[in-house]
Amino acid sequence: MILTTFSELNDYTKINPLFAIASDWLQSTDLTTLKVGEHEIKGRDLFAIKATMMGRKPDQAKLEAHKKYIDIQVCIKGTDNIAWRPTAECPNISDAYQADNDIMFFSDEASHSIRIHDDKIALFFPNDAHAPLIADEELTKIVIKVLA
Repeated sequence: MILTTFSELNDYTKINPLFAIASDWLQSTDLTTLKVGEHEIKGRDLFAIKATMMGRKPDQAKLEAHKKYIDIQVCIKGTDNIAWRPTAECPNISDAYQADNDIMFFSDEASHSIRIHDDKIALFFPNDAHAPLIADEELTKIVIKVLA
């Protein structure tokens, strides 16, 4: 997991060259007027999903992980408190991996949490179990899916 800013995302292009394209897209797109839904950036290798939803209580948030994609999570309205734990420390799978949706869920407790808002972004890799959308308010988020 990496917590960074829009402008510093380019510092991580050695990890994945698609981060440079994602960084350019984030900085050149008006995220506030972007329509809710999926937006192709570079085919299925790099795309964004914008959604608005009510936050949930910590006890309603399950840790999730992905195998195929890295998440770049951006919160453009509200503050998202995202719980985290390494997948290596999550032995309790509650929902098995669904390849079609690239997601699995765990019933383990999180060990840490971070907050994203304003220009802060969080990157979650396949070894990062995370429980987003923890908030007492409505959130508008963009999740950029980056082929791992």
